[in-house]
Amino acid sequence: MNILVKLLSCVKDSYLPAFIVLTVSFFCALNASLQAPAVLSLNITFFIVCFLNLGLLFFFKDIKNSFLTFLLLILYITLAKVFATSFVSAQIIERWLMFVMPFNLLLISSLEQNQKHSFYFLCFFLAEAALIENLCLSGNAFLPDIICLISYILWVCLLLYLLVSISMYPSIKNNAFFFECLLIFWALMHIQSPNSFLICLLGASLSNLITNIHKIIYEYFRDSVTGFYSKNSFPALDAKKLPPKYTIAFFCIDNYHKILQVFKKNLTDKLTVMILKRISELQPDALIYRLKDDEFCFIFFEQDIKQTFETVENMRRLIAGTEFVLKKNKAIKLTITPVVSEKHRNDANAAVVLERMHKNFDKRYKFTQNITFCEELEQKKVKRSSAR
Repeated sequence: MNILVKLLSCVKDSYLPAFIVLTVSFFCALNASLQAPAVLSLNITFFIVCFLNLGLLFFFKDIKNSFLTFLLLILYITLAKVFATSFVSAQIIERWLMFVMPFNLLLISSLEQNQKHSFYFLCFFLAEAALIENLCLSGNAFLPDIICLISYILWVCLLLYLLVSISMYPSIKNNAFFFECLLIFWALMHIQSPNSFLICLLGASLSNLITNIHKIIYEYFRDSVTGFYSKNSFPALDAKKLPPKYTIAFFCIDNYHKILQVFKKNLTDKLTVMILKRISELQPDALIYRLKDDEFCFIFFEQDIKQTFETVENMRRLIAGTEFVLKKNKAIKLTITPVVSEKHRNDANAAVVLERMHKNFDKRYKFTQNITFCEELEQKKVKRSSAR
């Protein structure tokens, strides 16, 4: 398990799974001298991959990749129906699809996970496919040559936009989406060759499926935004040889949901990374876990409760005194509320310590923020005052 976690930490933003599929698909498309029976197997494989991908995406509620799979299916079905019912020039279909696909892919790339109007986007894709199909079958689908030049410019702009997006917000999904767009572009360039076209669509769908599996496995152990351990990795501490003496610090970003409403997800994720980077500089050897979007946990080795309290209090003051610049003329000051505790003799493991801290935190957080809580030190103060 530890080897798997270390391996996954090396491929947080890896493009290798999608890049391998891209390379294989390009090679197969260029050498697509397949016989007719092989086309049937390609069709079956394409639908199987799309079915598996949609099932996986619906289960994990991934709107963006679901729409990409829907778009691939709509693209395939539209072309299959047009070619099957009438002899339509492949060049005319290519011009239409080369022109509209950059807009569709740009729309998909801008979708958010909690998109409220996702149903209307799906209706838009279906209506667009029906319109292109009817125009092609009616013979009124001619587009001037200038549209071809505009289409290539649109594709170049789309790919450049995706490259900039990858550099600003690197992630497994963003890297794979860029390669999938390249495969779709290559498929439309070879629309006159059914085998090459289908291999590219299959490559895009397969890349999407592999990337989703890769992302799900990675995010089970690691947080995709920060790269630190996730909540699922926390119980694995019991299998590690923790020293007999350790302390735990748990903290919450105050007013996180209000920040999310104002700055949206991308900038809020950027802000979270900046906060953790500043905090971790004070204690680089600590184990860091992201328990929820706004909750984090630090485990300190070979420190008593007083040392940990001082360290965490310095972290709190550091964040409170820092102005985080997200964009030009967009700066924010915020606070965190930490809780510190140590392992007691009757605590079975670190998860029990964290559970006790969380209960103590829930009681006080409603009334007090931007203060470091420590139950052990407070009890010592009470004993001292009662002794006096």
